[in-house]
Amino acid sequence: MSIVHKMWCMKKIFLFIFVCFGMHLFAAEDYSSPPQSIEMQNRILARVKDHSISLLDVKKKMDLLFYRSYPQLKNNPQARYQYYLSNWRQMLTEMIDTELILMDAATKEIKTPDGEIREEMQKRFGPNILFTLFDLGVSYDEAWEMTKREMIVRKLTGYYVSNKAFAAVTPQVLRAAYAEHCAKNPALDEWSYQLITIRAPDESLEKKIAEEVHALYSSAKKEPSSQEASLKAIEKKHENASIQISKLFTANQKELSASHLSTLQSLSVNSYSLPILQKSRMEGKNVYRIFYLKDFHKKEQPTFEQMSDTLQEQVFHETASLEYSHYCEKLRKRYGYDPSVELKNIQEDFQPFILR
Repeated sequence: MSIVHKMWCMKKIFLFIFVCFGMHLFAAEDYSSPPQSIEMQNRILARVKDHSISLLDVKKKMDLLFYRSYPQLKNNPQARYQYYLSNWRQMLTEMIDTELILMDAATKEIKTPDGEIREEMQKRFGPNILFTLFDLGVSYDEAWEMTKREMIVRKLTGYYVSNKAFAAVTPQVLRAAYAEHCAKNPALDEWSYQLITIRAPDESLEKKIAEEVHALYSSAKKEPSSQEASLKAIEKKHENASIQISKLFTANQKELSASHLSTLQSLSVNSYSLPILQKSRMEGKNVYRIFYLKDFHKKEQPTFEQMSDTLQEQVFHETASLEYSHYCEKLRKRYGYDPSVELKNIQEDFQPFILR
């Protein structure tokens, strides 16, 4: 075979492979399910003095927060759509409060150096800032302005909110929070147990069978399931008798009835109670039961020292949230702005985002 003929054959083989591969990709493409997209019905949502807040402003703010909180989902339209629907009203309220805080900051001449803003943007968006912002649909100037405004708000709320919250975290307050936690979350002991229930045509026979079953387990000292064959043999000896082993129950003293709790408290782990006559709720008749205690956990309250850090954080956040609300309320009164008036103009059935 000549070299030219060999080359011609090789070209045919490569062409065949290329066509097959292309057809495979074409077949794999799902044209029945085009990529989802989110449409927005942009409009002005609120006005604070001379500043207007549009739905687009709210969306851009949410985009930045979504990226910081869920970077792995930034290209997931369904996740973004759900995030928008759940947070746009709250975000609008926060942006309204931000405008009021910025007005207060202007009267106090609070400023943020460009170097601090640049450093903050590096932290938020990484070294490839322009690429990240382009992916989010936010310009560099918009991101700069939003970051600057957030930093100014942070400085002012640090003074009027955080400082007061830190001052509120006193030893006395923490002790009171610890006592409240213990009262709401008492240490509850926990029992894991099973029931062996004996039924027979008459109560005297039930008692006789129950005593026989108890003797069996008392001598074996094994879990209930280990003696199933012996239980079947006992059943066969007594016509219309049944012996049932329950599933494993786990419950604390609040969940247990008084009779069950009393019996379990008298048992040691891996031991059986004497046969007890009880009324079956389902059948409305007396049956004999034997309790088996598989395990017991005595719960202890965490000490104050163990909970100290958690309590400090809890008290701080609760106080900070309250102080922030008070601060914003003062600003609304000072500047004569009532957010509820603006929010009433937005109908309850308004659909700002549509997933297609």
